[in-house]
Amino acid sequence: MAAVSLILILTSGTRVAACTRCAPVVCSATPRGVSHTKRAAFERAFAQRDSVPCVVLARPYDPGNIGASARAMLNFGLCEMRLVAPCSADWRTDEAEARACGALPVLDHVRTFDKLRHATSDVGLVLATTARPRDCAVPVYT
Repeated sequence: MAAVSLILILTSGTRVAACTRCAPVVCSATPRGVSHTKRAAFERAFAQRDSVPCVVLARPYDPGNIGASARAMLNFGLCEMRLVAPCSADWRTDEAEARACGALPVLDHVRTFDKLRHATSDVGLVLATTARPRDCAVPVYT
């Protein structure tokens, strides 16, 4: 696998909004509820995985947010998710699968890491965002 050129890190405070006007193709808590269109979307994203960003969730607290992130990723053609020190070792819950709404192949391929530096060791550019205010001494370039 070639080195990923870009990575987006979402911390536990990041929320993924879902459109309530759009009915999902498959959105149930039943295991393996994956439609043919979602499976095809994953296969297209997986074929391009070396040329598109991966998503790293750092210390995700709610398994449901992991599932919602997987759904958002697949909607935008991304398939590689990495988890860093999830708050629950058993993050693959019914809620995570239900909120993935058919993006279960993304959850099937999740890689888990203990440290952020290990999750980002093969990338050339790291971008981060959070919903929580942070005190830090990192310079901001605009």
